[in-house]
Amino acid sequence: MSMPSIPSPTNTSEMQVLRPLGALERMYHLWSSRHPMHHCLTVQLDTPADLAQWRRAVAALRRRHPLLGARVVEDSEEGPRFVLESDPDVTVLSTTAVTQWTAVVAAELAVPLTQGRLFRATVLPGGDTAVLVFGHEALDGRSAVEIAGELPALLAGQALPPLPLPPSREELLAASPHLQEVLEAGPVAPPQEDPRLQVPAEIRPFDGIAPVVSALELDEEFTGRLRSRCRAERSTLHAALVTALAQVVAVEQASDVVRVMSPIDVRGSLETKHDLGLYIHVGRTLVAGGGAFWDTAREQAAALASRRSAMATARAAAAQTAFVGPRAGVGDAERLMTHGALGLDVLVSNLGALPAVAGIRSLWGPSMLNQVVGEQVVGALTMRDRLHLTCVSHDPTPDLLERAQEVLRAALG
Repeated sequence: MSMPSIPSPTNTSEMQVLRPLGALERMYHLWSSRHPMHHCLTVQLDTPADLAQWRRAVAALRRRHPLLGARVVEDSEEGPRFVLESDPDVTVLSTTAVTQWTAVVAAELAVPLTQGRLFRATVLPGGDTAVLVFGHEALDGRSAVEIAGELPALLAGQALPPLPLPPSREELLAASPHLQEVLEAGPVAPPQEDPRLQVPAEIRPFDGIAPVVSALELDEEFTGRLRSRCRAERSTLHAALVTALAQVVAVEQASDVVRVMSPIDVRGSLETKHDLGLYIHVGRTLVAGGGAFWDTAREQAAALASRRSAMATARAAAAQTAFVGPRAGVGDAERLMTHGALGLDVLVSNLGALPAVAGIRSLWGPSMLNQVVGEQVVGALTMRDRLHLTCVSHDPTPDLLERAQEVLRAALG
């Protein structure tokens, strides 16, 4: 399947322009134009809704959240910009006869978002399950969860007021004087990395073939024991999950170490806990395949903690701003991403422990691909005291989630 090229730049003076894309948004937009990187969140409701209710709710979401009702348009002078959809009533909702949500997610990941749009949704038979699809250049996994949490109220006919346009990550950084200085100073030489983290990612050309999607729920008892043990071991659930997954992949690859990438939510360090947008930084770590489990988990927790600061985010943003400017092309984004964040074997996107939302039975995700060879993309979230795991890959490690659970079980003793 051939990918559509980025549309030719146009004059956006007659469109309702929201704002230019920030550096990270721009990099993801350019990458996704050739290597689709949209992500999915699956929502399962307590009570089914009919198609008319779903249509009203999805339309209300697009009116409430400016970026859900927007498209990315190339501007001849200022580069890509978010503009409001010219037809606000355009439908982005579809239905399917497929009953397994994992199969629907696989199908969604095989079809790019088109015409610069940033959102679509598919409702499964019965009306109690939907797969929401988001453009990663606009929204991260945390945003998807917040948006999904509004569905029960909207499906019930409740009116929610429009929200303001969220700023870019770089705009938030620039609001702090000392972080603005880091941005303006430009890129600095990164700390010396292990050479194994410097191996460029190999791109898997997008071909429209659906990946393999699997899922696993860990029950309340197991999840509770795991969380308690992580605290006792001065580690985190995320670090334990990274360690377990990496140890399985190391066996499969006959490798001493595994490269893991962890997206990091930086809302706390940027003091913007409620904005819906793209507010992440990435942490890449090497995980020893054969080390003592809890020693390795503590090492992973410490390594990722050092990457959570606003200063670390500002330094990454400075490099992205310098190398992927407003008039950058796809090749610029490819060079930066293949030699940086996407040099990975496993990606673990953990949305953390989520509060229960009335009307929502469960959430699954985020589910996505970066379009690099061999990647195992694991989404994680804890809801109603149960850990939900998803895995997406074109070259899946056999029974990765189940085998990782067994590693965790052994670590619990």
